[in-house]
Amino acid sequence: MHFLKRYLGRHPTGSRYFLHTLLPTTVLGVVAAASAGSAPWFIAVIWFLCYLIAALVLELLLRQPQDELVRRVVSGPDAEAVYRSLASVEEMIACSHRVELLAGTLKTFTERSANIKALHERHRAGAHVRLLVMAPRGEGVRIANAERGDRVNQVDAEDLSDEITRSINRLLLEFSRAELREILRLYTGSPHLAMTRYDDQYIMTMYTHGRGGSSPSLAIRRGGPHEAFCEALDRGFQELWEAPSTTTLDRHDEPVRVEPGRHS
Repeated sequence: MHFLKRYLGRHPTGSRYFLHTLLPTTVLGVVAAASAGSAPWFIAVIWFLCYLIAALVLELLLRQPQDELVRRVVSGPDAEAVYRSLASVEEMIACSHRVELLAGTLKTFTERSANIKALHERHRAGAHVRLLVMAPRGEGVRIANAERGDRVNQVDAEDLSDEITRSINRLLLEFSRAELREILRLYTGSPHLAMTRYDDQYIMTMYTHGRGGSSPSLAIRRGGPHEAFCEALDRGFQELWEAPSTTTLDRHDEPVRVEPGRHS
């Protein structure tokens, strides 16, 4: 039943075509056969009643995923808590045709090699993949370091830069540099939130002062009352992607060195 609900939620148009076109055609065929004497009338009546019951049940199932689509909101004290309510990162990547990440250092994502592998497989399969990460030597790193210093007594000014560099190095263990040049861009500002889009699912982490992935997180599905909000998120992502100060990997002034065997 859970699989059927998920399928109906992903394919409402095709499901309704089957429900309201193919099934009625079959009913008409049985009625025609009964009229011609090829089948008893009670078969046509039973078939018609079965269609009515199936139509009612399927329509109710079709409405339920759509209600979840526009109403369901999942929140948690951090991104990990939200994912526990949904699915693992690699599972969500594996079933998505569009994956976009707006991140700070990308540390949490790249700590699991399974995430990187799943992302690479989807990219090679033709999925739309884009990553936005802070530039290791950008002004945003300096600001984020200062904020982190307010929360922790001692902070190495190179910590965030090293985190970003390690994240990119981990990506380069799966992606070629040419592939990463297509899907990765580095922005110079300081992030206010992290956002991941898996098709119509948006997961946001709203950075609190001095915190990264341990900040409160929220997941919503696009549609209904969330449509305009999600459009604004997409617009903000695109504007940052195209900003003159945002650079590709090869244009960045601090070349990234690959460190073999750094999977974690």
